[in-house]
Amino acid sequence: MAEWKESKHPRVPSGSEDGGQFTIVPKGVRLGTVGPGARVVGGFSSKHMGGGDGYRENNYGIGVISSKGTVVGIYQNSMDKPSIYFGKEFKRKLVGSDSVNLSAGVVVGAVTGYVKPFTPMLLPELIQKIGDTEVALTYVPKVKGASPRESTPPVLAIQLRRKF
Repeated sequence: MAEWKESKHPRVPSGSEDGGQFTIVPKGVRLGTVGPGARVVGGFSSKHMGGGDGYRENNYGIGVISSKGTVVGIYQNSMDKPSIYFGKEFKRKLVGSDSVNLSAGVVVGAVTGYVKPFTPMLLPELIQKIGDTEVALTYVPKVKGASPRESTPPVLAIQLRRKF
């Protein structure tokens, strides 16, 4: 392998803590990691309320929530299409200790796979944490224009998360 010279190649050398041989970064910029406390997010089960016939209720997928609340993942949406989501989770502990608690939060971001290329997302949630495991109950309000039908019905979804 050719020797890496920063003056000729603005990338991070292989073996660096910031990346690998072909990571392109501007000079002086450090790449972030998901950090300690990050959680892997499983897909979710959902229940479409009032007029929700014909929607997929098991939305298989996987994602990550970083220690700073950055959310990204992919799942099979209620219309049986792949969706990619990204955003930021804001949450506050309501009761309990650091290891066992109940928190309320909101995820703000966008999702693909529906009628529009990007659908804005504002999802309130309740999160029960026990040790390294979290169960999140999320409410998705009625959304006009998100499906080929006039609107999607409100949805309750449950999601499993695990710290890694």
